[in-house]
Amino acid sequence: MGVPKIIYTENSDKKNSWVKYILNRIRKNENFLCCINGPTGIGKTYTGISLGDMISKETNKEFNIHYIPFTFVELMRLINSDRLKKGSVIVFDEPQVAIGSKDHQSSINKAFHNLASTFRHKNYIMFFCNPFLEDLDKSVRKLFHAQFQITSKDEKSKEVSIKPYYLQWNPQKDKFYKHFLKIVSKDPGKSKPSIKPLKVWKIPHPPKELIQEYENKKTEFTNALNLKIQQKLEEAEFNVKDKQINEQFDFSKRLTKKQVDALFLYRQHKTLAKVAKILKKTVPSVHTSIQGARRKGFTEDNIEVYMKKFGIHHPMPIYE
Repeated sequence: MGVPKIIYTENSDKKNSWVKYILNRIRKNENFLCCINGPTGIGKTYTGISLGDMISKETNKEFNIHYIPFTFVELMRLINSDRLKKGSVIVFDEPQVAIGSKDHQSSINKAFHNLASTFRHKNYIMFFCNPFLEDLDKSVRKLFHAQFQITSKDEKSKEVSIKPYYLQWNPQKDKFYKHFLKIVSKDPGKSKPSIKPLKVWKIPHPPKELIQEYENKKTEFTNALNLKIQQKLEEAEFNVKDKQINEQFDFSKRLTKKQVDALFLYRQHKTLAKVAKILKKTVPSVHTSIQGARRKGFTEDNIEVYMKKFGIHHPMPIYE
């Protein structure tokens, strides 16, 4: 397949040539997958949202916050809903979180590869907003048609400049070839058309209402993600502590109920006589129970570790 071209006549509006190219693909019953890359904070997702807004105005298709999924499950719900039509735009935010290359053997990656390979006939337009193309699994990257690399942002106008590459995958060399879209136009007073590569495309800031909806959803997603990370860290910390405890104590030597009661109450009252009175046992009997527990490696100082391990909660009332 050759380098893609957009051909203009003398009176054509030459604005947003890539939008015209994308819509040409849709008219040809094809889809369009594009990765928007750039450093943190430069405006990758805003660029995707702006492109979605631009394209939807050309196609008269709906585009709002529901078309900006943050997780693979949310993406699948959108695809399986009745919202999407031919030429609908999806902006997949932070896809590396859901389908990152470090998890290349995961079921999610395999499922996403199958999805991207088979929904071509749906004629959807998808933008993936993440720092690097390499963040995504290789099997997924090979399906991309374009890469929009953000190079700069005007802090005053918030307009971003991108290098828009058309991607060609070479399976023999196992690599991408990048090309600029060629603009063919008939200039006034010239007999031959000019052919120029489109090396820079300036994308405006998206509408305020879309930004607000996105930021609200982003905050919810980030909070949920941070909570999930916290839970995983706490679980890992618990597992480490549990392993250390298991290595320190021999829980195969189970205590009798008498031994647990005696140690627990002795921890509270510090005298055999008091414990014997509460348990209605003799002092020698209580002493025997405590000594038996100590031979198994448990004392009044660590009896609560044993109780926690086996889910024992206050086996006897604590009397003053």
